[in-house]
Amino acid sequence: MTSDLDAKVIEFVHQVVGAMGLNLEVSIEETPDNIRLNLSGDGADALLRRRAETLDALQVIVNTACRRDARRERHYVVDALG
Repeated sequence: MTSDLDAKVIEFVHQVVGAMGLNLEVSIEETPDNIRLNLSGDGADALLRRRAETLDALQVIVNTACRRDARRERHYVVDALG
């Protein structure tokens, strides 16, 4: 089930950043505490402007749209350019 959820989350992030005019790569890295979504590509630095407010907002949207029930207590951490 988690691979299905991961695929949906990746697709969701692609749709959101696509609506922002960005074409970014999304990779998933699982850690004991969370699931990290790493965004990279041309324009990813746009997410880091203004003290990374856009990146923080994207993280809230992802965690709201993708219910934590399916991942138990672990949440998604969205990161751009490492």
